[in-house]
Amino acid sequence: MTEVSDNAARSSLTSALSTQLSCFEPACRISLTISSASVFIDVQLVIPDAVPGASAAASSITNAATADWLCLLAVTDPDAGYSGFSQIIVPTDSPGFSYDLLDKIGNVGSDTGQLYFDNVRVPVAHTIGEIGRGFQQQMMQFQEERLWGAANAIKGCENLIAQTIDYARERQVFGMSLLDNQSVHFKLAELQTEVEMLRALVWQACETYINGGDVLRLASMAKLKAGRLSREVADGCMQYWGGNGFMWDNPASQLYRDGRLGSIGGGADEVMLGIICKTMGMLPGKKKNS
Repeated sequence: MTEVSDNAARSSLTSALSTQLSCFEPACRISLTISSASVFIDVQLVIPDAVPGASAAASSITNAATADWLCLLAVTDPDAGYSGFSQIIVPTDSPGFSYDLLDKIGNVGSDTGQLYFDNVRVPVAHTIGEIGRGFQQQMMQFQEERLWGAANAIKGCENLIAQTIDYARERQVFGMSLLDNQSVHFKLAELQTEVEMLRALVWQACETYINGGDVLRLASMAKLKAGRLSREVADGCMQYWGGNGFMWDNPASQLYRDGRLGSIGGGADEVMLGIICKTMGMLPGKKKNS
C-alpha cells in the first residue's frame, strides 16, 4: 500500500467534494439538508398527480443562518420508496424559507438551526442529477463525508494527547511528576496506540477510495472508531488536567464538547454499526407485523 499522510488524506477527500460542487459560486456557503417530508420543486412538472408545493421542516442543520443555498434531499414521490427521493438546490432567499437558530454545547464556530419550508417552490432545473435518484446520490456522498470526518479526528486526538503529556510532566503531585505515575503514562500510551490504529484504518480506506474501490464498510468503521476515540481521548486526558480540564478554554474540555458530535453527525454510531453488520451479512431483516 502506498503511504498517504493525514493531510493528503484530508486533501484528497476535500478535493473530491469540491469537484462535485465546482459548478457553483466558490464564495457561496452551502448547507446539506435532509427532510423526510414531501416537498416543493415545481412537482407538477416532475411527478404527475403530486401535490404542487408543501410545508416541511428540518432540524439540526449546519449553516442554517449563513448558507446561500441548501442541498436538500426531499421526498418527491412518497409511494416510490428509495426511488422517491430527489436532491434539490434551494436558495435561502426563496419565498417561504425561514429558520430558527439552535444553541449548541460545542462546535460554536458554525451555526446550526431548524429550517422551515412554507410552500417553497424552485424550478425543475434546480434538481441535482436525476429525479428519483437522490437517495442513492446522497449515500455516495456520505462515504466521502464520513471518511473526511474520520481523517479530521486524528490530529485533534493526537494534539490533545501531546498537550496532556507536556502538562502532566510539569504538574507535581505528592512530590513527583504526574506523568511519572505508571497508570498515567500507560493510559496515554494506550490512547496514542488507538490513534495510530485509527490512522491506519483511515489511510487504508482513503487508498481504497482513491483507487475506485467500495469503501462502505471501511468508511463506516473509520467514522465509528473516530467518534468513539474522540470521546475516549477527551475524557481520559481531562482527568489528568484536574480542575483546569473543566475550564471552558482548556484543550481537553474543547475536544470533550466538540468531539462529541463525531458520534452523532453524519450518521450516528448505531447507524454505522448497522451498515457494518449489513456488509458482514449478519443484519437481521425487518420483521413484518403478523
